[in-house]
Amino acid sequence: MNKYFAICSPSLGFLDNLLPILYDLKVRDSDCNITLIIPRAFDTDQLRKNNQFLEVSSDIFDRVLFRKHSGKWESESSLKSLSKRKKSSVLTHYLYGLYRKIKRISLFSNFLSTSEFDAASNLKKIVSVDDDTFLFYDIRFENRVGIKEFIDIFNNNLKISINHGTGIFLDNAKSKKNSLKDRKDVLVLAVSKKEVKPYINSFNISQKNIFLSGIPRHDLEWIKKMKNSSMFSNPFMNRKYVLIVSRRLKGNFKDKIRVLKQIRDYLILEKGIPILIKLHPTERSFALDYKLVFGVNNYGKNWKIVDSHAFHISQNCKFVISFYSGLCLDMLIDDIPTIEYMPIRNEIKNPASTNVFRYYGLVCVAYDLIDFKQTIDKILDDKFLSEKYLNNYKKLYFYPVGNELVSNRILLASSKYKKENKKN
Repeated sequence: MNKYFAICSPSLGFLDNLLPILYDLKVRDSDCNITLIIPRAFDTDQLRKNNQFLEVSSDIFDRVLFRKHSGKWESESSLKSLSKRKKSSVLTHYLYGLYRKIKRISLFSNFLSTSEFDAASNLKKIVSVDDDTFLFYDIRFENRVGIKEFIDIFNNNLKISINHGTGIFLDNAKSKKNSLKDRKDVLVLAVSKKEVKPYINSFNISQKNIFLSGIPRHDLEWIKKMKNSSMFSNPFMNRKYVLIVSRRLKGNFKDKIRVLKQIRDYLILEKGIPILIKLHPTERSFALDYKLVFGVNNYGKNWKIVDSHAFHISQNCKFVISFYSGLCLDMLIDDIPTIEYMPIRNEIKNPASTNVFRYYGLVCVAYDLIDFKQTIDKILDDKFLSEKYLNNYKKLYFYPVGNELVSNRILLASSKYKKENKKN
């Protein structure tokens, strides 16, 4: 029986690309056992009872391993049962951080490594690895604390690397290559041809071990499954709405308030269009800026915060306003355009970091209020052509996505890896 472990890192958002692959794999390898690993206690605390992945993941995972703030590893039978758990104390998180610093001192390392408080020791007791065991993760984070422990455990096993988001990996750091041996133990699922050379240069992956998968969640069958699983209902009585995909903006809090007021004044007050807001995980605890601008008394009337998946929200969405998010591609698949509103000019010189979607022409960019209003008017008057953005997406990413081919490639690679290891 094949056993698959999947490290959900750097955030819970990785589930978006993990689940469609693991679902298809479960269909083709029905006897397999799949364990989800959540290495950050912060992510466990962010898991809500209405999380968009709870229902759809129930038939995929056989076990969920998660790390508490104390550093101790525990398990649950599903994400749903984990979401009902009482959240652990943040105080223990800081105590564990202090413990890790003390452990680095050689004088204490031998003593502490035998302690029940030691996460690595606890981990080895609950993770069993043999020749039929394989690991899913994003190779770019393999040296991160909380992940490296697993890489060490799975050192002799095949690892399948999946891009955790929709952004393209473009790091061509050739200097890393000299410090690494030929990585025959990794199969990389690349979302775009542009990722092939960076993976070869940065991680010494053989080209034959790089498979073009596209963005896994853009598989048409998976999109259909997600939409059918939706419990989302339009809070504005079937009126068309605009979606704001939020995130914390670097710089002055007042700048964000000013931009939100511009959006409120033009869309809600002048155009009478309600707004849905999808918060970034780091904003969910307060959302003070939105309450200040849109008003607590108006909540549910002309604005509301939602935690639903993009494929659920898209049905009555007219367009998206983003401060930079990969969700723009999920909406583009449904022919819904995104305006990246950047009131502070940021010159587009290269595709690195947060301007990748602008650089490749996947979103419309509004640099000031005049641009912003003119673009909105074109969309509302049906004079905005989103076709060119969709064509740019299809040129850049591998599309259409076929998760059936991807899971077959994984099964083939895992079978081949097992045979070669037995020979050696």
